[in-house]
Amino acid sequence: MAQAAKGLLMLSEGLKPDDPHYLLGVRPETHLPVKRAAYRELIKLYHPDVPVTGDRAKYEAVRAAAEQLGLV
Repeated sequence: MAQAAKGLLMLSEGLKPDDPHYLLGVRPETHLPVKRAAYRELIKLYHPDVPVTGDRAKYEAVRAAAEQLGLV
């Protein structure tokens, strides 16, 4: 997980909210395995079947961002 934390954004400097990297919380120059790890974590977090954190809109936004980046 420490490796994945290196690719996460501290601030969203220079990225627009509709940018797929912004939605996944990673920098554009982040390595592909770290982007995939961030995607998997967010998909689990926002899955609609999760009672506390499930959110279909966020789930769909994360899936769309991952598709744009070729992660799925």
